[in-house]
Amino acid sequence: AFPTSWWEIIFNPSMPYRVGHMLLASGLTASFFVAGVSAYRKLKGDHSREVIVSLKTAVYLGGMHHGIAKIAKQFVTGRWWLVPKLLQRAFVGKPCQIINGVAERKGGAV
Repeated sequence: AFPTSWWEIIFNPSMPYRVGHMLLASGLTASFFVAGVSAYRKLKGDHSREVIVSLKTAVYLGGMHHGIAKIAKQFVTGRWWLVPKLLQRAFVGKPCQIINGVAERKGGAV
């Protein structure tokens, strides 16, 4: 089996989801890199305002990117039915466990 058209391989129907997923993943990586450098500078004694602000911003954006990437991953892998439950978990803050596409909470179903 040999590829006949690279354009069809690259620009297939799942491409927008995969590009979005990779952009979110690169943002997450950059956020944790900035957080790591800022934390290192703070540990070495640099307590300037810039270090503290960059550390807080990187941790906030890293957490935000992680939540969005988790939801985007469900689209990429084809498990789109999990998205409403993940959004409910992220915004309402009620812990639930997802098993086989069904969200269950301790003491009953969601």
